[in-house]
Amino acid sequence: MGRKNQRKQNFLREHPYCCFCGGVALAEEPDHIPGRAFFIDRHWPEGFEFPACVRCNRITKDDEQVAAMLSFFAAADHDPSCAAQGAKLIRGVGRFQRDIILEMNPSARTRRNAAVRYGLKAGDGSYANLPVVSIGTLVDSAVSNFSKKLFCALYYRHCGRALPRTGGILTKWWSNVQVMDGQIPEQIAQHLLGVPELKRSNRLLDNQFTYRWTIAESEDAAVFLAFFREAFAILGFVQGDASKFDPAMKDDIIYPFDHIA
Repeated sequence: MGRKNQRKQNFLREHPYCCFCGGVALAEEPDHIPGRAFFIDRHWPEGFEFPACVRCNRITKDDEQVAAMLSFFAAADHDPSCAAQGAKLIRGVGRFQRDIILEMNPSARTRRNAAVRYGLKAGDGSYANLPVVSIGTLVDSAVSNFSKKLFCALYYRHCGRALPRTGGILTKWWSNVQVMDGQIPEQIAQHLLGVPELKRSNRLLDNQFTYRWTIAESEDAAVFLAFFREAFAILGFVQGDASKFDPAMKDDIIYPFDHIA
């Protein structure tokens, strides 16, 4: 058995059940969350491998590509490496998810409204050249589906067990201009005191991905606020028992993946 296969088998012995579909299915392979596509040269943080069944590992492939593409937008203007990797992801999304790219192309009115609301200015004074994208239902759905996997993974990492099938997640995300506009509630952010050290081979990666968290004393609930470069942020409230959420929010709750017979 090769060294790579031996590491995989050791990992699966330590983590025998998938953490994305309720801890019911047997884990079959490690899943990198966030995926390697989010990071320059695909150098993802050490320790961010999670146990997955084959179906869970692949179920968000397209959505993760969209989220990874978004993560490079804000940095592309001042980092050639980000620009190159972001352009590659745009081509990939355009090849297989063309409707996403079309949805993200803003109208002249959208550009003008964004310029007025957030005080944006293009170098030549033209609204047409503002670095603005539209966020519609397709992009929002992709980020939501990626968020489900992200917060299942972080819950597993910090609570020490898979989010059960009776558990649930409430999420909200903000674009870079919304973050700069102060739209993340300060009363939430100030209570998230846990901050991980994210690195690979002693190279810090928190300028590409980082998050803050807190866990309830009962260790069955957690809150996470994740940042992807300067591009967007996602907030996740995770409950081991989804019935504990306010009933008025029931239509917004997302649950672990459900493909177990």
